[in-house]
Amino acid sequence: MAALTVGIILSFVYFEYLRHHMRKQNMIMDAYIQKNHHSWYQYLLNRIPFDENLLWQNVSERKAIEALLLSYSRNVKDPIVRTQISKFADTYLTADYEKSLKNRRWSVRINTLHRIANFRMTTLNGEIQSMMNRPRSTEEGFNLLQIYLYVLPNEFFDQLLRYQDQLSEYQFKQLFLDISVQVKQTIIAGFNQLNKVGQYAFIDIQGKKQTFEDHYSLMALLDSDDSEIRIRALKAMSAGTIISDKERILSFIDSDIWQERLMVAKIFAKRPTHETEDVYRALIKDPVWWVRNEAARVLSLNHNGREVLRDIMANSDDKFAVDVSRAFLLKTKGGIA
Repeated sequence: MAALTVGIILSFVYFEYLRHHMRKQNMIMDAYIQKNHHSWYQYLLNRIPFDENLLWQNVSERKAIEALLLSYSRNVKDPIVRTQISKFADTYLTADYEKSLKNRRWSVRINTLHRIANFRMTTLNGEIQSMMNRPRSTEEGFNLLQIYLYVLPNEFFDQLLRYQDQLSEYQFKQLFLDISVQVKQTIIAGFNQLNKVGQYAFIDIQGKKQTFEDHYSLMALLDSDDSEIRIRALKAMSAGTIISDKERILSFIDSDIWQERLMVAKIFAKRPTHETEDVYRALIKDPVWWVRNEAARVLSLNHNGREVLRDIMANSDDKFAVDVSRAFLLKTKGGIA
């Protein structure tokens, strides 16, 4: 019992020490940032020569500098700021980070990799390449790929192919979200070398930042034997406004797969009703609720479309089309009348 009491007391003392230490560290960090944030602003945005008086005097001040640089790197996309951050990190943090990459603790290595990626450091490329040959964990491999993406882009795709079976779809998407035009072109050219998870993730991301190059890449995928690839390609196209081959997309109205028919309804949603009325008159009779519901929703978005819904409700002999038309007219201003 006495030993248990002593253990509880020691634990309490230890946690009190940690709390005091963290409070003291935070106070030092806050004081450093309050005193020097204007000088850092001048260095990062106005390219004023770096004043070495800004260098840290203790670990807490170094953490303050890292926190400040991380904030700039995540929130300011100006290339001048990125260059200044990289210049500082390459000059003053390389030696410390090289040691940290060899630390036995997983958390220390991962945090260091995060910073190398965010600061776009190039002075540790040799160490990064060596670690990529034998990553100690999935998370470490993912973080190494992020660094390749930013500072070794010519080698990124080859390393991605080597490591891709260890990645989740979410991790693929995280990598693809911030790729350069150069890397994107490499992935488009080597798309068939990606595993299915990587292919699906890349298609989804193409829909988010769609260019003409992305659109034509997605159009080519509509000939795939994999229905999931076709569905995702159509869905990605529905996020944009480009329609380069109307007839090719319309051919999916007759698809046996209802998700493909649904995507046709989504793709043409941004087109004027007078151009797409026939499309939606066909889709509103679809046997699958999701498809006819989407067709009715799109028609309900403007006056001309609502007139089409009123005509369908009054004259169609398709009970489901009449019901869904009525449902959406009741939701809209002006209603059925």
